[in-house]
Amino acid sequence: MGCLLPALPIILLGLAVILPLMISVGTSVKASSDASPGSSAPPRTVCGTSSVKVPEYAVAWMNEAEKTSGIPAAWFAAITDRESDFRPHLFADDENGGTWGLFQINREEWASVHPDATTEQTGTPPGITDPMTHAHYGGIYFKNRLAVVQKLKADNPDAAFAQLSDLDALVVAHNSGEGNLKKYPKLPKITREYLAEIQAAYNPQPCSAPAPPGPGSSGLFGVDDYAAVRRGREGVDDWAFFWGECVSYVAFAIRTYTPHKDFHNLWRGGNWNHEANHFGNAKAWDERARAVGIRVDTTPAVGAVAQHSRNKHGHVAFIVAVHDDGTFDINEYNHGHERHKFGTRTRVSIGKDFDAILHFEE
Repeated sequence: MGCLLPALPIILLGLAVILPLMISVGTSVKASSDASPGSSAPPRTVCGTSSVKVPEYAVAWMNEAEKTSGIPAAWFAAITDRESDFRPHLFADDENGGTWGLFQINREEWASVHPDATTEQTGTPPGITDPMTHAHYGGIYFKNRLAVVQKLKADNPDAAFAQLSDLDALVVAHNSGEGNLKKYPKLPKITREYLAEIQAAYNPQPCSAPAPPGPGSSGLFGVDDYAAVRRGREGVDDWAFFWGECVSYVAFAIRTYTPHKDFHNLWRGGNWNHEANHFGNAKAWDERARAVGIRVDTTPAVGAVAQHSRNKHGHVAFIVAVHDDGTFDINEYNHGHERHKFGTRTRVSIGKDFDAILHFEE
């Protein structure tokens, strides 16, 4: 779906005195029960990559588990591939009543983290087969179990299992319990194979230095502040683009989340005399950005704009997070099949999804 500009020159009412929009940025909050002890994730001290190819529909689930646990999404990809092959409704029966969902969690474990679950219930535990719910509370389960494992290691520094990495110890505990963890390296055959498979699929790495504070650190992924300003309007917006188009949303994002509070279609001396003299369609944004002094390259940054010129009108989106592998997460409007609707994508990349990065964050 293309991103358009007004088809003819328009009179910008009050353009010279447009004031910066001051929007309070917030994040969606789950039920208050989520704020119970153990629900807040610690900062990550280990990162990593995975050889597992995560289905596009499952990326958000892995990211949610990372958010509530502090454990890398790549580790969860290895666990999920082994446990359920990314099938959220999978049930595996066993002598203890079975396990469910992406991470194959049993009834007792689920009841320890989900506010509506109890060990006395029968049937499928509430929420356990909903993938996002499972990822959210499953992340909390793994965070809590990691704390148990870390304490065991600290209390037994000379034991063989204490020489395992924290995440390898967590893998053993998840598969066969802390009792078997204490017996390491004398593990059941199934646990030895399970640990070897996860180690082969997940490659731990030190985390890079934290990025400077920016929109991504404010929790902007999936936050649509633009909707409250647009209020369902169509036609020409306050910045000389069309409401609901990708360029209108990104213009709003630039004005709201970057230093350029005065951005609009004719920014920095533009005019309607020629299409090269204003931002216009998304397809021309990279050229116009260069002309007005915005750095353009292929290195993603939080608060920058991702752009491509691959169809009639091109497309722009606002970058809200950047990952260690160079992929990034975006908020956008008017992409896909729903006209003038808000959307998000995770782990998009230069080359595959976009052509240029416009550094409006600077």
